[in-house]
Amino acid sequence: MDVNGAKALKERLGPKGANEASSASVDVPEDAAPVYRWLGVGKAAADAPPAPGRAVSESARVHKRSLPLVRVRTEDGRIVCERCEIADRALARMRGLLGRDALAPGSGMLIDPAPSVHMFFMRFPIDVVFLDRNRKVVRIVHRLRPWRVAGARKAVAALELPVGAVAEAGLEAGDALVLEDRGA
Repeated sequence: MDVNGAKALKERLGPKGANEASSASVDVPEDAAPVYRWLGVGKAAADAPPAPGRAVSESARVHKRSLPLVRVRTEDGRIVCERCEIADRALARMRGLLGRDALAPGSGMLIDPAPSVHMFFMRFPIDVVFLDRNRKVVRIVHRLRPWRVAGARKAVAALELPVGAVAEAGLEAGDALVLEDRGA
């Protein structure tokens, strides 16, 4: 932080100075908000109430952009994933499941496009279902562990699920999947 930035921070904090800087109320510059959103930091500070005697504008708060949710099922009606996030933008695909400790049962993430996935910096194993452009299963990787890579020829998307979800749904190569809007 440069001298002018420090002065501006001191003016914003008021008479309490550095003690208030450690409180939960932190303004995030508008131009930095996308980076904070992508990294998943700043959310606690943005959601916390402002410090006493201090107002924080709504535009200064960081809001984590939620990904669209769908339900994934097979053509014959078997539910594969009840709450599937769709990562179809560059930053959402890059972030994927990073920063999470686990995937809840019934949840998952569809990364599109993604003919391959990596597990660098991940904390838990997952099942991965690779899909072609018609949403047909071309390959299934069970229990892909952290620090591994997997992919499939002709795959254009990857469905990441909790370990055991693929076996529970009875998915096999060649099965076609259907995405249903959860808003209905």
